[in-house]
Amino acid sequence: MRKNLWCDSMFCEFDTAWLVGAEVNAVFKLDFNTKKYKFITGFPNSSMLDFRVNNLCMKVKDTLYFFPDTGTCIWIYDIKSESFTKIEIDNPDKIRILISMAFCIDNSIYAISSGLGQIIEICVEKKEIVGMYPFHQYAKRSQIGSEGCIVGKNIYFTVPEENIICEFSSKTKEMKSFYLDGNLMPQTISYLEDSFLLSGRTREIIRWNQKDQILSSFPLPDSVGAFELVGSCFVENSNRSQYQKPLFRWSLNRKDKIWFIPYIANEIIYFDKRSNQICICEIESEKENKESWLSHEQVKYRFECVFMEKYIFIYSFKNKHYLAIDALTDEVQIINIELENENDLEFSELILKECNKDGYFRESGFADIFDVLRVFNSKHEQCVSDVGDHIFQEIMDFSIIKFVPVPKFAGYGKAWLLR
Repeated sequence: MRKNLWCDSMFCEFDTAWLVGAEVNAVFKLDFNTKKYKFITGFPNSSMLDFRVNNLCMKVKDTLYFFPDTGTCIWIYDIKSESFTKIEIDNPDKIRILISMAFCIDNSIYAISSGLGQIIEICVEKKEIVGMYPFHQYAKRSQIGSEGCIVGKNIYFTVPEENIICEFSSKTKEMKSFYLDGNLMPQTISYLEDSFLLSGRTREIIRWNQKDQILSSFPLPDSVGAFELVGSCFVENSNRSQYQKPLFRWSLNRKDKIWFIPYIANEIIYFDKRSNQICICEIESEKENKESWLSHEQVKYRFECVFMEKYIFIYSFKNKHYLAIDALTDEVQIINIELENENDLEFSELILKECNKDGYFRESGFADIFDVLRVFNSKHEQCVSDVGDHIFQEIMDFSIIKFVPVPKFAGYGKAWLLR
């Protein structure tokens, strides 16, 4: 019941994590010792049924910051007083803000908005925006990459389509860009001693020395490729020189290894710093076929956090559970997280109230709201006119017996819900 809520990121403090759901717009707290998470609160004057409104969470002292994807403001939650305040973001054209990364340097948070093409500086003490620094001149054809890193007082991130790395100085507030030769289209970036380790859409890991502008290539093992649909055919392609999407979307620097978490790649890999070798972390249950690949988002994993300083915590879209990878021993364990029992009824009642308020009705209890939400939210990019038919067919596959049409669900047109 209420198992394996997934989100776009978690903020971890050793053995606990704060998070906001991707499919459930509410704040939760996860205890890695008990594998239980607790519903904390919804957002003021906001629906809990909205998709990816506040996708990024950061904790500074006793304060949680929630940065918008499709939302319009930065929410600030005071843990002690259990109260919200917010920071409005100047966005006259109502562009999707899409803040996917944020960094804390000295007494400021730097939130990078791919949608606005700006870095937003927030003063932690004043809890207000004190500067906005544009980089859209470097990202005219592309969103920014999925991660960045801090080196000293500088922030580095990639712009894949432009094949460049951006450097932002928190001291001078100046932006620089570095063009990379080749067709890497860099997506991930990690810092390694005097250079950066990058991955993109080619079958290689690139080491880039910023000072000398030297690129070194490390080819991926022969068995590492990508899960793809080519026409109507499913392939596990390991021969292509370049892919349409990035192979990996996150990289984690842990002790002697830099781990790469797949976006469409068929294997989790790591770069061994001592030997300069690329190794595979093979998980048999994560292998895909056409049926499994078509049954979910056609994305392998979502990186969530590192807990207890060594476990890489990722969400498997195929199996809809979590994996914890021991970054030191390479051991992998399956983890299912569940809502605390005493917290379950409160959360269910709040969701049920929202469903009833918006015209949804369900007679037979609330056993599996997350499964229903996944059906609806997995179709959020499809055309409104045919969403209802797709949802209906998917729910029919769940062997649910009786349905009632309802006017809308989480922003969609025609939809159906279990009655």
